[in-house]
Amino acid sequence: MLVPRVAGRMAPAALQRHISVVAGNRILTRNALELHPLWLRERCAGPSSVHWETLQPLRQPHELPLDLAVINARVRAGGGGGPQQVSVTFSDGHTSTFDGDALEEEAADFFSHGIQQKDIGLPRIQLWDAQSGADVPRISYEDLESGTAKTMLELTTKLLKQGHVVIERVPCSDKEMLNVAKMISGFHGGSSVRPTNWGETFNVRSMPDGELKDLAYFSEALFPHVDNPYRDPNPGFQLLHALENECSTGLSLVVDGFAVAERLRQETPEYFDLLSSVAARWEN
Repeated sequence: MLVPRVAGRMAPAALQRHISVVAGNRILTRNALELHPLWLRERCAGPSSVHWETLQPLRQPHELPLDLAVINARVRAGGGGGPQQVSVTFSDGHTSTFDGDALEEEAADFFSHGIQQKDIGLPRIQLWDAQSGADVPRISYEDLESGTAKTMLELTTKLLKQGHVVIERVPCSDKEMLNVAKMISGFHGGSSVRPTNWGETFNVRSMPDGELKDLAYFSEALFPHVDNPYRDPNPGFQLLHALENECSTGLSLVVDGFAVAERLRQETPEYFDLLSSVAARWEN
């Protein structure tokens, strides 16, 4: 919980580093956000608050008094250029020592910093169009198969930033995508791929499809679209594997939907508001 800055005497700006203390018990970030006592206490990593090895909490939030307050707080410079140390004494007698930089970072970007895992931030989305996205991110099947941490970090970073990656030199065999899915997820059991009414995989062929009807089985052009938005949960990423192509024409197109939405917001904000506020029914 963060609250607006309160009035009080503060040290001159030239003497402030990050966290500062007002009136002895009010803790402010450099952006003038006051850190609430309960918010601070939840982040205590002392031996009576969290397990020493897992950093999982040993107490539940309801065990803390609702009127918990900070009785005294002081900031000390970190030795050897290290982070500030913020010592806090609470109204129930508990004393905690915090990493000032960690408090500052989490207050500024709550979704990028955790307690058990310090850096939980996701890569910033990179919008692209036909020009800026011409250099399509790629990775080789051999690198993916190696399963090294560096390769998996590179792959997931590209996926989260740009939304798509071309995996080159994938073996041209039926259902090889199931193996690729297991490589990416790290789960090698049979349940790592969740089947749908189409089965474990959906084979796109220009041919009659019997009882299962889908436009992908016909020769008509398919416009840019999102697959399976009607499923719950809907897929975060889709794997497409070209096994055979006897056509001499046709293009595989990829569109950055986030870039389209942003352009729509800038050029016709009333249309953006309409699309983002009126419910839509998803169908195949």
